Amino acid sequence: MKNINRFKIETTLTIWLPLLVSLLFWNKIPNRLPTHFNAQFVADSWSSKLVAITTLPIILTIAQLFLILVISKDPKEGNIHPRVQKIVFQSCLFCQ
Repeated sequence: MKNINRFKIETTLTIWLPLLVSLLFWNKIPNRLPTHFNAQFVADSWSSKLVAITTLPIILTIAQLFLILVISKDPKEGNIHPRVQKIVFQSCLFCQ
């Protein structure tokens, strides 16, 4: 169980790592970033760099917290194998 708790922290930090790297290059990032593309791969929606950089980590953190809550409320008290728990938590990382 200790490994699972450590894994939760590691995956959450991994979700926020791109934001931290973006802060290092904040002055080099344009003020507007494309956030949506049409079928021809032409940008059709733009956002400020603050919104574009912070939205995905926030959404993924909320999703991960939801998954942690669902797994911790297992009615059969830990019936989920630790390997399956890791796969569930890693699913948030693959969304980036």
